[in-house]
Amino acid sequence: MGGGGRPPPPPTLTTHLTNDLGLLYVSNTQRQHLIRISIHSNFTPGSPKRFLTNVNLDDFAFDQQGNLYGTTHVYNSVVKITPDGQITTIATAEQGVAGSTALAFGRSAGDNTSLYVTTNGGMSLPLPTGLEAAKVVRLEVGVEGLIGVA
Repeated sequence: MGGGGRPPPPPTLTTHLTNDLGLLYVSNTQRQHLIRISIHSNFTPGSPKRFLTNVNLDDFAFDQQGNLYGTTHVYNSVVKITPDGQITTIATAEQGVAGSTALAFGRSAGDNTSLYVTTNGGMSLPLPTGLEAAKVVRLEVGVEGLIGVA
């Protein structure tokens, strides 16, 4: 039991299926795990495998090359994770992504290589400078997004 007689909160899970890649990804923000599950040709799932640890992903999307882009929420950043697990921070609070909570690729010819990131301004864990206004930030990543992935 947590403090005050309350049960601990359930883990926060985010799930995305990448049909073109034949994989299902699940993030568990409470444990900071990214899990990968193969999808067989008959559409049955394989065994879950821990793909990465110590990565806090609130939401994520994929590009056409299989890279994952994720919001880190309280860590105020957006990261790129390559198919082999290399993590690169592509934006921080300095680029306006304080409290990054969700993202999606643009869907038109003029913005399909852009990520749109929604933020809460650091509401859950304020920056030393205080809260910022919530906003949508556009990040150019130079690779088309994988559209049609939920």
